[in-house]
Amino acid sequence: MEELLEGLKSCYEKLDQPLPQMVIVDNCCHIRSAVNKAIPDAQVGLDVFHFIMRYLAAILNGTRNPQRSAVAHDISKAILNSRASGHGE
Repeated sequence: MEELLEGLKSCYEKLDQPLPQMVIVDNCCHIRSAVNKAIPDAQVGLDVFHFIMRYLAAILNGTRNPQRSAVAHDISKAILNSRASGHGE
């Protein structure tokens, strides 16, 4: 992972482009240190799908909860709308 990120960093530098401010991954706990080595100023976040899966695993009655899909939809909508509306600020 570190080699891949160093290569990505090198491409950005050769193209004279700023490094990414944010890196979204599917397992942020294991990837964060590699990202922070290569791109120290980047924030590392968990992708929406995996966040929802972790959250839904902890709700009352799990897969038998009748509100499960509504909760997943509301979380997804809130995260995506929040990021989109705060993007230009």
